[in-house]
Amino acid sequence: MTLTKKIVVFGSDNSGKTTAIANISKHLEGLGIKHEVIKSLGPKPDAKEMATFMLKHLAKNQAVVFDRFPVIEEATCGKVLRGVNKFQGYPDNVIASEILCSVDLFIYCRPGIHTILNWGTREQMDGIKDNIYDLVAAYDKLPGDLFDLFNVDITNRLCYYDWQKDKVEKLYKALDGKL
Repeated sequence: MTLTKKIVVFGSDNSGKTTAIANISKHLEGLGIKHEVIKSLGPKPDAKEMATFMLKHLAKNQAVVFDRFPVIEEATCGKVLRGVNKFQGYPDNVIASEILCSVDLFIYCRPGIHTILNWGTREQMDGIKDNIYDLVAAYDKLPGDLFDLFNVDITNRLCYYDWQKDKVEKLYKALDGKL
């Protein structure tokens, strides 16, 4: 089956994104839907490179699941860790708006803060652990910030997912509603 839905999974480090993506992939495969998981470019590219990356994958003629999404990462991590959102300002805010409007479903992985803080032996990018409370707050404010920054309302395309409390069927229901 060919579907071209675009899905973005986001949240702070240690919030269950990898597990959610694995479950999404399993569900799509079970439905016979060809898809690709796209990993983040990280913070180094400029806004133009990030926009080109996102637009290239959004144009694919298949379902795409983004593991992090540069527009979202810049509005959260960029702002908190580097003090700058590379997409803020014309013409980048127009491009960001167009890109955000191309996404069918946003999945915000958000378990409780104690779960997020349970790092175990996992390595984290510089600044993550020291700024985790600010990062989580930035992700929590994201829907409103995207509207304020880019005039894009994602609330009707947003699923909150807490892997500790929610059953995986919540993800499947959100996916099925957008497929």
